[in-house]
Amino acid sequence: MELIDKVIILKTADHKEKNKTLTVFGLKNGLNNLLARGIKEKNAKLKFLGLPFVFCEVELLSAGGAVIKTATLIESFSNISKSIEKYESACFCTQAILILGQKDEEGGLLFKLFLEALMKINSDEDGFEWQHAVSFVLTALSGSGYKMIFEACVACGDGALSPAFLNFVSGELLCRNCASNGATQVKASTVETFKKIERGAFNDISAESLGSARKFLNQVFISIFDRKLI
Repeated sequence: MELIDKVIILKTADHKEKNKTLTVFGLKNGLNNLLARGIKEKNAKLKFLGLPFVFCEVELLSAGGAVIKTATLIESFSNISKSIEKYESACFCTQAILILGQKDEEGGLLFKLFLEALMKINSDEDGFEWQHAVSFVLTALSGSGYKMIFEACVACGDGALSPAFLNFVSGELLCRNCASNGATQVKASTVETFKKIERGAFNDISAESLGSARKFLNQVFISIFDRKLI
């Protein structure tokens, strides 16, 4: 494990009286649990390490160790904690990282995509927090080998996909004629929602459609990884 890394804090847990254990996602080191000593003290200099979604640079006491020597705050993403929609959508992204990040020893591209998603959610003033979150999860899935193509049936090229069927093993969307017995039906409206999100057409998406898209992605994660997003 690298001695110095840029990390995003995913979650924290109390450790003894004055410490916290941090679950972080690092640009170089990927997913790890680090110990932050003394940050629960009243005047602790590194108190910011106890907050989720914080982006910072950490230096460990020793290479390969798991104890933080010092840290420098880069961005707190403070707006996320001020809005339920921002907070819940950021948690949705975080849960995807906790699942998908286990596949990579390094954060790399997934780290950069996650950081970008948090930046967009934090700064959003148009009510598009969930659109940004769903877009991130779709992209993260694609980068992990589970790209879903919403434009047409992968097998025969039929562009109708009404209804569509998802093969959870391959992540492929199929028409009724090409779907196997193990494929799960997907509402045409949900497919259309994902197509709009991929195009960045965030304005024309209802709250109900976004909810269906989140539930569908949750089902995808349960089927592929046996882990829930929500």
